[in-house]
Amino acid sequence: GDAAARAHAIAAARDTESAAQNAVDTTVAALSSLRPESLETEIARIDRVIAIELNRQKDAHARLASARTTLATNGTTDPEADRLRARARFDHARHEHDREKRHAEAIDLLHSLFSQAQQSISRNITQPIADRITGYLECLFGHGVRIDVDWTDPAKPHALSITRPGTPTFPFDALSGGAREQVAAAVRLATAEILAASHHGCLPILFDDSFAYSDDERIRALQSMLDLAATRGLQVIVLSCTPASYIGFGARDIRLAPPQPGSPHRMTSAGTSTELTGPAAETATPNPAR
Repeated sequence: GDAAARAHAIAAARDTESAAQNAVDTTVAALSSLRPESLETEIARIDRVIAIELNRQKDAHARLASARTTLATNGTTDPEADRLRARARFDHARHEHDREKRHAEAIDLLHSLFSQAQQSISRNITQPIADRITGYLECLFGHGVRIDVDWTDPAKPHALSITRPGTPTFPFDALSGGAREQVAAAVRLATAEILAASHHGCLPILFDDSFAYSDDERIRALQSMLDLAATRGLQVIVLSCTPASYIGFGARDIRLAPPQPGSPHRMTSAGTSTELTGPAAETATPNPAR
């Protein structure tokens, strides 16, 4: 076309371009106002909201099902019957408790009565021998000594303990070797004295060097104890390789010598013994070679 037509077409195209550019600028401005860079954050938030709402929907469905179940079973249970059954179980449990309590109290009472009877029997049995032992021990440890014999413990059927003036109580096992010898001798003498009542008031008792752990001073005190046993009717015989230790015994002394060659009796050893019968005493001294 001619120049005028071209100029008119160019002007129209420029107007269309300007309008399009304005539309582009308006669209870009609108997009900028929508903050496209925050779309991912918004998507995550919306997904989170959707998940929360789905959970709430599940909870609502669960409550709906529970409510429907309650509605379907309403009137099928009896709270009063449940209360009565619970009351019956309570009464039964209380009855069982009372029964077990009475049984336990009966066992406790039986144990108490049995223990009292056992202690009474023990005292009746042990007190006489304890009194006799005390009389012998006073010759050794002086007035005020006390011996206790406990037969109530099955693990220690013959538990002895001794209390001397000014000292604590010691069990028999805690005494020294010499003290154990002396207490054991007193127990033997007291036992023999009790048994002698069934043998016309006299019973022999033999000590064969039974005081090896006792010193000379204590052996002299032992002689008073043995003499007391003799005055109470026992026949006391003491065999010793050291007759000089019993010189103050006041007993009849018998020296045993080896048999002579050709003797009809053979002896493998010789010795000395001390015998005390009633107020009389007898001592036989073995050969020291024994």
